[in-house]
Amino acid sequence: MPAKTVKRESPYLRVGTTIYKRVRQPLSSGRSVETLIPWNVETLRQDYGKSYLARIPKYDGFCTVPDHTNYRPEINGFLNRYEPIPFQPVDSIFPHIHDFLVHIFGEQVELGYDYLQLLYLRPLQRLPVLLLVSDERNTGKTTFLNLLKSIFGGNVTFNTNEDFRSQFNDDWTGKLLICVDEVLLNRREDSERIKNLSTARSYKAEAKGRDRREVEFFGKFVLCSNNERNPVLIEAAETRYWVRRV
Repeated sequence: MPAKTVKRESPYLRVGTTIYKRVRQPLSSGRSVETLIPWNVETLRQDYGKSYLARIPKYDGFCTVPDHTNYRPEINGFLNRYEPIPFQPVDSIFPHIHDFLVHIFGEQVELGYDYLQLLYLRPLQRLPVLLLVSDERNTGKTTFLNLLKSIFGGNVTFNTNEDFRSQFNDDWTGKLLICVDEVLLNRREDSERIKNLSTARSYKAEAKGRDRREVEFFGKFVLCSNNERNPVLIEAAETRYWVRRV
């Protein structure tokens, strides 16, 4: 039986000694995200023939290099796990987003613009932990997280309090923004961990079934809470948080 014909741009690739298939995973919102799924070599050989294996792209390993203005999917033989953002900025007016940012940042809206600009132009720069609080509901805190997700795409992850405390952190250590809605991290060890990560240049990443490894860390935290009193333990002289009451 002859092998099946394959498309010119193959969805398969090899990173190190592992074969992956690049797929678009559907989301409940109707959109989809690109992800890599480990693929069985024998299945690939059955589908496309033995000779096809030699034609798939090969990389020495993964790297994570954030860049929004000069994005490179491959760097010195390594596959970049950082994702290109879904939109590129244009010179225009944006009255609805402007009004929304004024609502979130109030009299500090210019600092809010600086924050977003630095995320785009200098993704490696350290920024304060942004904490949005309000006793009231439906104030736009979650909408702000969704706006960040729309701008920076797959480089934004939404964590729970339990995700943040878990020893397995490989899924978020390579992200630009780690967002926690309804945050309640008021134990001292939680506070110390957030403070240390907000200024860290490297971190120990760990996934299930794999050894811990040291990786570059450039993530920024955006936390939201309906608890205005003690969502996070913050000492009086602490300068690593930017707290906004919405």
